[in-house]
Amino acid sequence: MDPGLHEELAGKKNVLATHPLAEDSPCILYKEVDIPEGKTTLHLVVGHHEEGDWNLVVGQMGSRIFETVVGSEKAKDGWMNVEVDLSEHAGSTIDLMLMNEANGWSYEAAYWAKIEIVTE
Repeated sequence: MDPGLHEELAGKKNVLATHPLAEDSPCILYKEVDIPEGKTTLHLVVGHHEEGDWNLVVGQMGSRIFETVVGSEKAKDGWMNVEVDLSEHAGSTIDLMLMNEANGWSYEAAYWAKIEIVTE
């Protein structure tokens, strides 16, 4: 599935491609993040291999905040925008995890074109 940073992939520039290590072991992107006061949103632009799909899970240590399947049903052109409200964590530091989970073990590469935290 050619994981790594790609100058261009599936029509987008500067795309990180990931793949689960095993069917029961997701690829996890992790960062400790200070969530400021106010409305804070995690904005993702994610895609999938044309022949597969994968489970996107946004969480923090010990809990899942959001999850969805990234595949042709929801990402009609291969890409989808995802907005996750992080406001309930305002004023605290969280261990933010973005997970590329397997859901059938067939072409489960995740494409990450944007990972951005926005506070209004």
